[in-house]
Order: sequence, then structure tokens, then C-alpha cells
Amino acid sequence: MAIRILTDSGSDYEQDEIKEKNIDVIPIPIAFNDAEYLDGVNLSKDQFFTLLEDGTSFPKTAQPSPQIFIDYFKDAKKNGDDVIAIMLSGSLSGMLQTIHLCKDTVGYDRIYIIDSLNATAGIRLLVDNAVKMRKDGKTAEEIVSLTNTLKKQIRLYATFPTLRYLVKGGRLSKFEASAAAIARIKPVLTIGNEGEVLVCHKGVGIKRSLDYMADKVAEEQIDDSYPVFPIYSGNPVNCILILKKIAERGIDISEKLITNIGPTIGTYVGVAAAGIVYVKKQIPCDC
Repeated sequence: MAIRILTDSGSDYEQDEIKEKNIDVIPIPIAFNDAEYLDGVNLSKDQFFTLLEDGTSFPKTAQPSPQIFIDYFKDAKKNGDDVIAIMLSGSLSGMLQTIHLCKDTVGYDRIYIIDSLNATAGIRLLVDNAVKMRKDGKTAEEIVSLTNTLKKQIRLYATFPTLRYLVKGGRLSKFEASAAAIARIKPVLTIGNEGEVLVCHKGVGIKRSLDYMADKVAEEQIDDSYPVFPIYSGNPVNCILILKKIAERGIDISEKLITNIGPTIGTYVGVAAAGIVYVKKQIPCDC
């Protein structure tokens, strides 16, 4: 009996990382006009952003077929394996609900479904830690319990130079985008307690939004027991800039850690978005 760790391509792993970590990743379908792709399988991050910048069509994401999950769960049941599924936030996709229905269809209790309450590197952070715990000999129940605790400590902040992809993706009205553009507002997004996307700051110009994120990192403090993921979409220019601003506040994060996000979130933020994902340090209370 083995412990399988399952996630979706919203976690933005590369194919070599998937093999190295011995995890399973369900690819999310992406469509450009009549061309259909599977995220990370026949559509790389570089290819995606090239198509996105071409501007002739807008990408659309879809849920994987339920049959993929059913077949996977049936195989795990046949082999007596535990499955720990750490998936894209249920507030961002209906996939989580589908997975629960697939579990019920298969009728196997040793499938543990975790709403990551996150996206991109936030999911990756949880999956990487689950892989480490599996290697350390933790049981599936222990991994699930600790993962559900850790996910509440993850912080994700991101900003981007244009709002037009949010408009095209139906996440923002043209009126709201026009008003923001006139005021040169570059919002900072974060993930709420329920995994929903929230606007936590409206900076005038990209540099002020980057300053805000750097201030949040310094204020909350990073738990260096876990990795930090500076993230970008297509072009790392703003991601490099935020690391410089964080360094000005006395916190050094290597540019080698910079991670390109993939189509699932890239569809909505466009090119040159920048962000940072980390675990907030838990400071003991003196009371």
C-alpha cells in the first residue's frame, strides 16, 4: 500500500519535477480558438505566453473530465493505496466539487481531498511539504491534518500591469477596468480565508503596489522552515524588482527561486504579473 499525492496543473509543476517528486498531476484543459491543449503536457508556459501575447484569441480554461478522476481513484482502490488530493482552491474552480462526486462514485474512503485555498505556488508549497512528510514516514492521516493546518498560514500577494485579461476572463467589468486605468491603479490581490481572490491594495502605479507587497512581507515575516516562491507570468521584470524592494527591508530572497506561473492563472493576469508566496511566521503571544 502506497500514499499517492495528487494535484492539478494549477500547481504549475514542470514535468521533470513531477517525476522527481513522485506525484501525480491532472492537467487542466486550455483552449485557444479551436485549438485545445493540456496544461503542462502539450502546452508549456513559454508557449502559452507566446500565444497570449499574440492577442489573436483569448484562452479559456475548463475542468478535466470527471472520468479521469474516477479511473484514477478506481486504480488506487484496486491497489489499496491512499490518495491525498491537494487541489486548486474551490473558490476559483468547480473542479473540487467534481472530485468529491467522483470519490462518492468510486466509494473508497481512503481518498482524502484537500481544498488548498490557494493557486499556483501556494498549492506547490503544500504539495512539496506533503512529499517531505511522506518521505519522513508520516501516515496519510497525519499528512492531511498537517496540510490543513499549514494551508491557513500561506500568504500570496500579486500585482500586474494590465487589467484587460481580467476583463476578458469575466472577472472584472470594462467599467471597473477603465476607471482603474484612468487612475493608474494597479491592484494587489491576495487569497482570502476561504480561498477567494481579494483586492487588498490599490496602488497608483506598479511600483507602489510592489512597495506594498514588500511591506507586507516585512510586517508578517517569513517562516524560513518552508520555501519562498517569488512568482511571475511570462516576463520576470516586476518579480525581480519586488525582490530588490524586499531586500531593501532587510530580507534577502534569491532570484534563483523565481518561478514562472502557468496557463491556469496566467489566463487572467496576463504578462509581467509579479507576486510572492510564503508561509507566515507564527509569532508566540506574550499574553
